[in-house]
Amino acid sequence: MFLTEEDMLRHAVHIKMLEGSPSKEDLCKILKESKDTDVLLEAGNALLAQDPSEDEMRTIIFRVEKLAGTTWEILKNQQTPPSDETIVHILRHVKVLRSSVSFFAISKNVSATCLRAVLIYVPDFADLACEELLAGSPSIEDLTCIIETNALYRTKAWLRLLQQNPSRQDISFVRENIPSLKRRAEFYIKKNF
Repeated sequence: MFLTEEDMLRHAVHIKMLEGSPSKEDLCKILKESKDTDVLLEAGNALLAQDPSEDEMRTIIFRVEKLAGTTWEILKNQQTPPSDETIVHILRHVKVLRSSVSFFAISKNVSATCLRAVLIYVPDFADLACEELLAGSPSIEDLTCIIETNALYRTKAWLRLLQQNPSRQDISFVRENIPSLKRRAEFYIKKNF
């Protein structure tokens, strides 16, 4: 990797900061700016030792792959569970944690937003996410997500969607994007709109 003079200067500043007693803010700055894996690892470890907030742990997870699993374990075991935003961001961006985060999302009955993210980003857990969504009171958004992404539960979600007085737009979406339900959607539109 080619480092510019600015990168080398920044690296020297980060090393100097780590030699002292850096604050949480300094450590987060290093995590966001550094390109050196050793510096990132040292900053991540130092931040973990300072009782980091959820946002700070999320930064560690995104920037220090070697600490992602450890940081996730700390985050998920705190008294306050991780926010939906954190769970969705991890599912979207951190491949090494997708299975662990999916299992957490499904087993802890987190929000439908998180279950939809599991459905979209983690195919191995998609059927379980569908079961959880359908076991509750799924919204039209939940049902269209299932219809769009999961062939196994598509018909069940379609039938549940029809019970919720869907809009023409919802049915048109199904007609245009799901070939296996196209005729049923056309029939529903003719009959109801």
